[in-house]
Amino acid sequence: MRTSAAEARYEQVAPRPSTHERPNLEVLSGSGLDSLARAGVGRAFLHNAKLIAAIVLTVCALGLVRVGIFAMSAGVLNATATIRSQVEDARVTESNLQIEHSTLSSSGRIDRIATQNYGMVKATENEVMTLGQSKSNGNDNAQIDPEVEPEGYEDSSASELGDGNYSSTSRAGVSEG
Repeated sequence: MRTSAAEARYEQVAPRPSTHERPNLEVLSGSGLDSLARAGVGRAFLHNAKLIAAIVLTVCALGLVRVGIFAMSAGVLNATATIRSQVEDARVTESNLQIEHSTLSSSGRIDRIATQNYGMVKATENEVMTLGQSKSNGNDNAQIDPEVEPEGYEDSSASELGDGNYSSTSRAGVSEG
């Protein structure tokens, strides 16, 4: 083998250690100051760590269940508030409709509309109209006889129709012919 000039100078300055020689250090097994550090983690510590992790996971799970129950109850409370609001609106609407119904169905308003818009007049006397065949001439025309009432007829138009002002048995709008 050839050696270069740099290798030759290096060997002169620092000789190479031999690889087959053993170091002069001896390793003794036993307990020293660092024996606990070399021993690793003990079984009691691992058991305690697992126990703490289980407790933390249980508390987190209970917290999530609590949040879920709270969210559901908040949703139910919102739905209840919405329904109560709708019921209150329905009651207000019902009250307004009752007021409107009583206003529209008042007899004074109906009398005013009948007289002003339709030119109707109040009846001065009740009149009975009998429909059917005439015995004398055999035609199908209606006979109007203000003096004669049919058998079993009772004048109940006033009680059935309110004050009887614009009933079909009144004289208003009926021409005798």
